[in-house]
Amino acid sequence: DHLSVLCIEAYIYFISIGVRLELVTIMMKNRKLQKAKEWYRQTSRRKVVSITVLIFMYATFCGIPNELSSTDKDRSLQIKQLNNDPSILSDTYSGEKDGWCCTNTPYILISDILETMPPVVAVSERNPPTHIQLCKEYIYRSEVEDTEESNGNESSSMATFRITEDESVCTDWEAPHYSVLSMFASSLVAAVGKDLGLRYKHNCRQHIQNMHNNPNLHYDYTPVQALLPDNLISKTDAEKVRPELINKLCKNCIWDYENIQELEFKSGVTHHCLVMPEIDIAQEIQDENDEIPLVSILSSIIDRMRHMADDWIVTTDHPKGETDTGVIIAVDEKSSFMNPKEYDKIIPEAVTTIQVFASASCGIAHVQEKSDCIEHGRILKRYFQRTRAQYGTKVRYDVVGSSAASFSRLIEGRITICPPGTVMCLLPALAKKAGKKAYIAEDQENAVTYHWFENHVLEERKNLRFQEVGYDAIPDDGYLDIISNVDTSPLEPEDEPNTEAGPVSEPAPAEEPETVVEYNGRIGDPTGGDLEYEPGTGAEPDPESESESTSAVEEPQTAEITGRIGALNEGAQGDEHESLIQSES
Repeated sequence: DHLSVLCIEAYIYFISIGVRLELVTIMMKNRKLQKAKEWYRQTSRRKVVSITVLIFMYATFCGIPNELSSTDKDRSLQIKQLNNDPSILSDTYSGEKDGWCCTNTPYILISDILETMPPVVAVSERNPPTHIQLCKEYIYRSEVEDTEESNGNESSSMATFRITEDESVCTDWEAPHYSVLSMFASSLVAAVGKDLGLRYKHNCRQHIQNMHNNPNLHYDYTPVQALLPDNLISKTDAEKVRPELINKLCKNCIWDYENIQELEFKSGVTHHCLVMPEIDIAQEIQDENDEIPLVSILSSIIDRMRHMADDWIVTTDHPKGETDTGVIIAVDEKSSFMNPKEYDKIIPEAVTTIQVFASASCGIAHVQEKSDCIEHGRILKRYFQRTRAQYGTKVRYDVVGSSAASFSRLIEGRITICPPGTVMCLLPALAKKAGKKAYIAEDQENAVTYHWFENHVLEERKNLRFQEVGYDAIPDDGYLDIISNVDTSPLEPEDEPNTEAGPVSEPAPAEEPETVVEYNGRIGDPTGGDLEYEPGTGAEPDPESESESTSAVEEPQTAEITGRIGALNEGAQGDEHESLIQSES
């Protein structure tokens, strides 16, 4: 608004200057020289500084679009900070606001995922992976070079083989973990094969704007891999990997690609044939006194992931204080249940916020009845609301469409907790910032992430001394804890949320009805148990005016059975976006 007023004033002032100069010309024609000289001096001398300043301000603020721009085009984000209540934005926000192209919210409804989010291209419909193409070229060129050397000939320079990442990998929002590993694999083969003429540049950043600020969508679904820099692996790290090991692993990758039916979607895949092979191949490499490539390039992965988090955290609308006193719990479609009492053992009373994340792929798996991950998050949210109210802890639960947003917050947050089998947690846990803490729960019955940090990965991570000794009380050897022998039993009836009175200082919560009522994206208690804070004010609205201030429509949903809510009908919008306690503005 201030800039609009300034622009109007500048226009008026320029017009007035033009009028004065025209009057001077008329006076001179009428030979009123003394009067003309006086007007001319007033116009050209006394106002010259003001005109210069106004021209500069006009050119800066009025002649270009009103948007914050970065000097680095790759990192430009059309950002306007909003106090995002994701449910409200999902219902009412349509893009343009006050002349600014506002940053879309990364928090979405399940219906958004099903109806408007661009579908992920199935593996069978994609081009051959870039690491496979590079591996084939690497093996061929290595054999040619070896043949020339054995014949006593000098190796001749080969034509450069350049390749960029397939767009389907850059935009894959279902499998960010595997996509990141694949891009690092391609970069590693090209780095080791640089003398053979191999070049790789993922070039995924060209797709960011469409995913982050698509004018036809109100949400952001930017995946983490799209934000990585083109130079993924440092020269020092690439030199740690022997060419012979790359040759061997490349042959294994090619054989697997040509002989084993791949999964159509990679959201649950944690290993990669080249960067982090399965346990049997990894053990064979270690038996030969070598290391899997992930260990050798770990510092590059951590550095790039941290830079990504630093770049993107400003778009996530994270709660105030999360980086110092916040807890983030991630849930995806591969996560298995961990008794909420296990969280009480590791979450200090002093934390100010607890954020539960569910991935977009979790939302799909929930609708397809392949996973109860959405209900998993709901149970955690209700449990923490009841048990942490006495400490004033703010609790929030969201489905996150942008893995760039979820990874950024998982890396930057003070404490990250990953239930057993949570794939989306693994790389952020490796890249935790100095002074932060991560907990990885493992369950032998959930083999997806079981012992993923073995094979010297965790040992090497702690040996890198990234925690900046003396920064705070968390040393290198304690930054990440593996929680084994976890209790996976459900809550006892007496521990179920909303079944007993709250803390002495709080009124007893209203009894939850047999039929849960959905409030346009929220599952709430119609008796007033769930109150929504007005975004941007930081204050709680009058409960009596709550229904008047929202466009919520009550729709009966499935009844609650034995403490768990049944699967939503297709298109329903559960309370995955319920922000019961709004973050401080």
